[in-house]
Amino acid sequence: MRQGILALGLALILALAACSTQSELRFTNRTDCGPATILLTNTVTGGTSTYTLEQERTLAIQVEAEVVYRYEVTYPRDPARQIECEPKTVEVRLRPGQRLNISLESVPEGA
Repeated sequence: MRQGILALGLALILALAACSTQSELRFTNRTDCGPATILLTNTVTGGTSTYTLEQERTLAIQVEAEVVYRYEVTYPRDPARQIECEPKTVEVRLRPGQRLNISLESVPEGA
C-alpha cells in the first residue's frame, strides 16, 4: 500500500514537472482588422503551421524551448474598412517553461 502511494506521488510530481517545462506562445487578437492569419515557422527544421485567430479570441501554441520561431501575422484585405492593418514578422526564442503573451492590436490612422 505504501509503495503504491509513493509511486502515485512520484508520478504526480513528474507530471507537474513536465507541464512546467512547456513553452508557449499565446496570441490575442484585439484588432478591428478581422481574423488574423498566423504563420509559425520553426527556423531549425523549416516546419510551418498556419492558424486563424478571430477578433477577441486567444490562441495558445506550444513550442519547443530554445528554438527560434518566426511568426508572420497578416489580415484580410477589406477596402470597406477604414483601418489599415499592417502585417508583421517577428522572431522569438523561449526558455523552458516560458509563456509569451502577444497582443495583436490595431492603431487608428493618425494616432
